[in-house]
Amino acid sequence: MKKQLLINAVVFLTVTFLLNGEIQAQQQQWVWIKGDSSVNQRGVYGSAGVASANNKPGARGEAMSWKDKSGNFWMFGGMGYGTGNSAGPLNDLWKYNASINQWTWMKGPQLPSGNPVYGVKGVSSASNIPGARQMSETWIDTNGNLWLFGGSGSAYFNDLWKYDAGTNQWTWIHGDNTGNKNGVYGSKTVAAPGNKPGARANAVSWTDQQGNLWLFGGNGYAASGIGGRLNDLWKYNVTANEWTWMNGDSVTQCAAVYGTKNIAAVSNKPGARIGACGWTDESGNLWLFGGIGYTSVYGMLNDLWKYDINNNEWVWMHGDSTIAHAAVYGNNSFIYEPTRPGALHNAVAWAGTNGDVWLFGGRGYTAAAFGELNALWKYSALNNQWTFLKGDPQTYVAGDYGVLEIPAFTNKPGSREKPVAWTDSIGNIWMFGGEYYPLNTTATNYNNDLWKFGLVNLLPVNLVSFSGSLANKTAVLTWKTENEMNVDYYEVERSVDGRNFFTAGKVKGMQQHEYRFTDPHISDADAQLYYRLKITDLDGRYYFSEIIVFDLLAENNPQVYPNPAKDFTIILFPELINSVVHIRIYNENGKLFLDKEYKVAGKECIVPLSDCKTGNYIIIIDHDNKKYKQRLFVSR
Repeated sequence: MKKQLLINAVVFLTVTFLLNGEIQAQQQQWVWIKGDSSVNQRGVYGSAGVASANNKPGARGEAMSWKDKSGNFWMFGGMGYGTGNSAGPLNDLWKYNASINQWTWMKGPQLPSGNPVYGVKGVSSASNIPGARQMSETWIDTNGNLWLFGGSGSAYFNDLWKYDAGTNQWTWIHGDNTGNKNGVYGSKTVAAPGNKPGARANAVSWTDQQGNLWLFGGNGYAASGIGGRLNDLWKYNVTANEWTWMNGDSVTQCAAVYGTKNIAAVSNKPGARIGACGWTDESGNLWLFGGIGYTSVYGMLNDLWKYDINNNEWVWMHGDSTIAHAAVYGNNSFIYEPTRPGALHNAVAWAGTNGDVWLFGGRGYTAAAFGELNALWKYSALNNQWTFLKGDPQTYVAGDYGVLEIPAFTNKPGSREKPVAWTDSIGNIWMFGGEYYPLNTTATNYNNDLWKFGLVNLLPVNLVSFSGSLANKTAVLTWKTENEMNVDYYEVERSVDGRNFFTAGKVKGMQQHEYRFTDPHISDADAQLYYRLKITDLDGRYYFSEIIVFDLLAENNPQVYPNPAKDFTIILFPELINSVVHIRIYNENGKLFLDKEYKVAGKECIVPLSDCKTGNYIIIIDHDNKKYKQRLFVSR
């Protein structure tokens, strides 16, 4: 069938960031910000509630963390050091202000094994405090309060706490004030005052767009008195103070049901596990990666799952349905289809924009070994692909700290598991502490170093825009630049699958700020085309732009442009019409976002996208007793 290329589609994809009111070109690098470059350091607490440049938490792993609405980072407890000579479970509370680069000790003992003070359930008090623990789960509610559930210390806990930063007070909200309690499940999807998850640690938590708190799995107690790995999914309604058992099993050690990759089903479910990573995307879906647990047998995992809150369904998205798989690294910053992390647990993850997620460290498999890791990966939900960004494809790698607060290409944190992490308002990712076991020993070493994977002005150019149009079997790529300093050449790369790219041509860097490249080598057999820029500087270093995606559509189908779109898109009909067309827009999970009829007199129909967040959508166009379906990506 004859194909017609997307006509006059102009797509703007930027790789710039806003800093101090100016658009600047940047490249991400690790920066050692604060703390020590040696292990097992003691804390410096100073005065409670008073920030100081000298303050620092003691070295620790398995801590709990939050980021508040003001961008401050909060940390509670973990396993490690206070001011004493022995490591143990902690219950001190810290706040870090990145704008002044200072820690504040807010509350709690300076020595391990601090006792809890529960007080009266539902009543805040200055003396209340959760007991010393590690591997709890945390959330931020819509009012900015910090929430803490469970964990392990003197026992496994299922107590739920709320911390109000304004009053500096803890409140015991739900659950038990003694350890190792069983869960009370009730009926699946039915909330009840008596429902409660069993005591557990090393689970996964999320917050949804309505402010509900979600909890999955971990090591602890289900409905019976037998402990083990869990795969139950719970939702907590903050306003009603009620738990709901939503999905999964009420017994331990349950195997996964993978179903078919990329297809949701009611019967799908991740296996019971501990040490997984979780994040929430911009569409409100919950994501789960890896851990130690069950496929049909027990072992290390690298499976990636997505949970659709609206339909209460899991879908297996990526990775393997068997255990102990090695990592496939490919080429740094280069998308290659099999590239993926190996099976691992106790890593950390940061959620970014457009479905991007960063994953660091953990304990697991490289291509040839097993142990602590320092690899940094990026996952793109748009392409359902992993990219190995930085770090080493080996285990037990020492850190390269460089100079405090100075970014460098050679900087890197050492291998570790169980650090804590957060993302700031301009997209930097931050990481504190963690632990590792030196090779061939059983000793545990704890870190208290603070790192930022930061945005620095090192690119040889600011790529303001990269856009393209396709017509008559010819692609025209244009890009605009600012502040070209060190560019050798631009390489236009083309792909038909979005994974394997080939050079379409080169353009010499001329500091002219507007460039144009024509690619006439378009085949009728291609269903889609992908383009990107490879920008190479005079030192031989290179960087990739974002990817432009074009659908090569049947010639009589309506076209959709711009695509990606932001506030609106345009339906372009191949011929003049004077009638009503029916437009429906669904997200990738089948949720209807727009259902409306439009009167068209001409060739174009403008469709607003105000209700659509960043993500993939399907547009259904009904006209003249015919139905057309097109893909659309919305980028906010």
